[in-house]
Amino acid sequence: MKKKDLKKILSVVKIIIALLIAFYLFNSVDKNKILEIFKNANINYISSALLLLILNLFIQFKKWQYLVRTVNKETSSHEILGSVFIGITLGFITPGKIGEIGKLFFIANTDRLKLLGLSIFEKLYDTYPVIIFGLISLPFLPGVFFNNFLVVHTNGFIFSLLAIFIILFTALNPGLIQAVLQYLDNRIFHKNKKFEKAIYAIENFEKKNAKTLLFYAVALFLTYSTQLVLLIHSLFPVSISDSYIAVWSSIVIKTALPISFGDIGIREGATAFAFNFFDYPKEAAISAAFMLFIINIIIPSIIGIFLIPFLKFISKNKLFRITH
Repeated sequence: MKKKDLKKILSVVKIIIALLIAFYLFNSVDKNKILEIFKNANINYISSALLLLILNLFIQFKKWQYLVRTVNKETSSHEILGSVFIGITLGFITPGKIGEIGKLFFIANTDRLKLLGLSIFEKLYDTYPVIIFGLISLPFLPGVFFNNFLVVHTNGFIFSLLAIFIILFTALNPGLIQAVLQYLDNRIFHKNKKFEKAIYAIENFEKKNAKTLLFYAVALFLTYSTQLVLLIHSLFPVSISDSYIAVWSSIVIKTALPISFGDIGIREGATAFAFNFFDYPKEAAISAAFMLFIINIIIPSIIGIFLIPFLKFISKNKLFRITH
């Protein structure tokens, strides 16, 4: 079987899985209960989550700007901001938001391969807070199997702390990642010029750069997790501490299962699963997760779609020159 055919089959399978999950969730909830929940929704919490979208986009912009300008300091802010919106739009239609990497194609006069390396590096750092806060939250989910056994629970907690330390150490010391890339360059890619160009910017990363990138990643994670907490509270009361534990757990579960487009179904299912431990109505959990999808994905994607003609205009005027 050809590689292209295999990719097509995998794409179809992912679409089918996403549709099946969405169909199951749609049929497993009480529609009347959802309507009743929304009738009593707190609009102030929803408005606050919507306002946090501005902070969310600002952090994404600053993070991408920081990375782009390590390659080309001349890149304009409006060009970087436009590429962020396009990235969200492309991420919406791809599993695990991998399409966000496509934003590099809308940065003019910059080496495409160097930006590709930085885009992948950015995705890696975005997963660090997901894993860290997920490890913090999972042991505190009530009713999980090891909570009933003190020794097992204690060992699980110690394991989580050890794993968090290792992840933080790796994130703050880019030399470890650089050593792995050097090994791949020497042994696997045999000094391939394209691979060396892709990892060029990463190899020049220092500890201060790693700290800045991790700061942006953590700030972004806390922003969108707070958005979901606010949406959860807008539909049904639950304590703040329980909300964050469930939200962080749901995010790490969702991240481990990037099998649907736009995370549709997976996001809602993971949220309902995590909040079920706190006897939170699944209808409210699914609704809150879907509202987050509309706020953080649909709204920026619509903006991104309107920006595409403008970016094509740039390309036609030969301002979109990217070296190979």
